[in-house]
Amino acid sequence: LRVVFAVSLLVCSLCGSVYAQPKIKFYEKVYDFGKVYSGEVVKNVFRFKNVGSEPLKILDVSTSCGCTGVLKSSKKVPPGEEGEIQVVFNTRGYSGNVTKLVYVRSNDPKNPTAKLRIQGYIRLDLLIYPRYFFVYMREKDKPARRILTLTNKGREPVRIRYVRAEDPDIVNVLNFKPARLKPHQSMRLDVMFRFTSPSGDRMKSKILIGTDHPK
Repeated sequence: LRVVFAVSLLVCSLCGSVYAQPKIKFYEKVYDFGKVYSGEVVKNVFRFKNVGSEPLKILDVSTSCGCTGVLKSSKKVPPGEEGEIQVVFNTRGYSGNVTKLVYVRSNDPKNPTAKLRIQGYIRLDLLIYPRYFFVYMREKDKPARRILTLTNKGREPVRIRYVRAEDPDIVNVLNFKPARLKPHQSMRLDVMFRFTSPSGDRMKSKILIGTDHPK
């Protein structure tokens, strides 16, 4: 009888160690922010709970490009307690349907990397093409020119008040006149670049556009 009793205790002890585990459970894994204008900052807090029987440890929070994820609560969450992860997404530079992912690593053995998602539609009424471009210049002080296209993709007319370079020593916008763009109407921008640094240096600048658009 004593041998059987000892074996029974050992089996029960092993069973307890196997089933005593942390378990992360999110109240929501997808946040749809609807429609916003490009440039707005989207925020959401994902709440989770440790529904396991051992302490839950949040090891890391990572996101796809353009997002930041911050653990707002303790890294160690006791059984039955809750935690929060705040996600911030700057929509500047994005347009159309966008999805961003958030990865939460923990010591949950069955779900070591939980995946969260934020999604929505980003509205960009004024579209400039190309948005980014590179100019390779061989000779110092020899200018290069590019044509950019500015298009009103919105439903209302937009007045273009000014177009100017952030650094006029590098970039100049030629022959610009204030204009009113109707929906789906475009205008061309004649841009000149002047390379003033020694050969091999990298230079960059921005083109600023002022409008009467509310956003």
